[in-house]
Amino acid sequence: MALQISGGARIGGYGHENYRAFIIADEKGAFNPHMQKLWQVSRDCCDMQMELSVEGVTCSSVAYQIHKYQVKQGVQKYIYHRPAHGAGVEGHQSPYLALGDYTMMVKDMCFSEEPGLYDPENGCGFNWSNTIVVGENSGYRMSRVPYS
Repeated sequence: MALQISGGARIGGYGHENYRAFIIADEKGAFNPHMQKLWQVSRDCCDMQMELSVEGVTCSSVAYQIHKYQVKQGVQKYIYHRPAHGAGVEGHQSPYLALGDYTMMVKDMCFSEEPGLYDPENGCGFNWSNTIVVGENSGYRMSRVPYS
């Protein structure tokens, strides 16, 4: 079974979310290879998003790289939404890391980090979240909560 814990913080109206995924192991103390695959690919995509969040890059190009990796890993059936949304006073706002959003990333823009994968048929899915800040050579995460 999958479990997600979420939290958030706001200062002066600005803030964002922080989610972490957990696995409640089966009676043998493990989770199956399918769940492991979704877990690993979704975590890999979070790292990709952070590394690709560079000023001068379009939102759609980051989304494309993440989706391309997901398809290469054979998990396209489990993609239900865009990899990220803008973070600010409204929480879920533009620009979006989505195919078709050609907004150019600018240093210090903030985005959610949610390239989640979901399998409702098997009752599992993983939606990590953090706040990614766009940088000159790579983005960075606002939270230090581990992904392990």
